[in-house]
Amino acid sequence: REIEKTYEKVMINVVTINNFHASPKQLDVSRPVAAAGLVGLNTSCVLETDSGLYWYGVDRKRYVFPNAETFSTWFPGGTMRVRATDEQLRQIPIGGNVTYRPGVRLLHLRNVPHPIYVIAHGGVLRPISRDMAAKIFGSRWEELIDSVYDGYFVNYKLGDPVRDSSDYDPEKEKVDSSNIDKDRDLISQ
Repeated sequence: REIEKTYEKVMINVVTINNFHASPKQLDVSRPVAAAGLVGLNTSCVLETDSGLYWYGVDRKRYVFPNAETFSTWFPGGTMRVRATDEQLRQIPIGGNVTYRPGVRLLHLRNVPHPIYVIAHGGVLRPISRDMAAKIFGSRWEELIDSVYDGYFVNYKLGDPVRDSSDYDPEKEKVDSSNIDKDRDLISQ
């Protein structure tokens, strides 16, 4: 069904989160909106519903944040969220799950502590040795490891192992994936 774009003055509920504590407020916004009332059709944003959090991408699809840890790699200090109804959400196709932001954390399977992985652009997991992790991330590198359930690994692709400290630069990874649209190589629709 064709969504008719209209321009109207709308009140949107925005929730600012800091450490996952929400404080709602309303913002007065004038911009194009869909007939269903969802704002931000031409901009990326975080959508909040009763069922969870989503990234609304430039490709006009929604991407699921599978857990709070994934969300916090992208928005460690919190961010504004646009509140959407379940009806509005049903009109937006799912594009997939959001993966951890590259360069921020290390991962391993919950029941299998080895191998350890770094996350690269595009949700690519690259195995890394303990010695190499210490060289790249410093002496407190083990504090950066998150244990994830096997089911989350289907969201990632396996890449080549990190064999040298020049083979992986966390800061470059963060720059190359400065937002979810860039990390997923999404194209505006």
